[in-house]
Amino acid sequence: RDSNSQLLASSSSPAAYFQTQQVERDAAAAAAAAADMKILVAVKRVVDYAVKVRVRPDRTGVETANVKMSMNPFCEIAVEEALRLREAGAAAEVVAATIGPTQSADTLRTALAMGADRAVHVLHDPDPARPLLPLAVAKILRAVALQEKPGLVILGKQVS
Repeated sequence: RDSNSQLLASSSSPAAYFQTQQVERDAAAAAAAAADMKILVAVKRVVDYAVKVRVRPDRTGVETANVKMSMNPFCEIAVEEALRLREAGAAAEVVAATIGPTQSADTLRTALAMGADRAVHVLHDPDPARPLLPLAVAKILRAVALQEKPGLVILGKQVS
């Protein structure tokens, strides 16, 4: 026990002793719950930061054909932080999730190589006529979170 517990336990009041015992049980329960906690990290596939971005000739977006893609650097930081929390004992499992075409599996492989325990890939084939809007991304991520039941969800900057 620490000195505060001993001080409270040695006091003449039985209530103080039982209060100390309750605090210790609560701390043990919180530690056990943290050990079972799952962290969900959303990762995004973007044009690699080292590639010079080119605008399409019709000016409707960015040219992505034959361009190197990688994980969003902010998502990499989010995965690293989730792994730090797991190593510190605050969580038991790190799950990476992404939404996108089949090629997005490379981003999930990167997260797994960094140390994530599992990966969830929600397939969405890009259709120029029906782009995936931020609200739809948020709803899909919500559904993934409801299914996985994580104790913590970490998102990188500009995920949607």
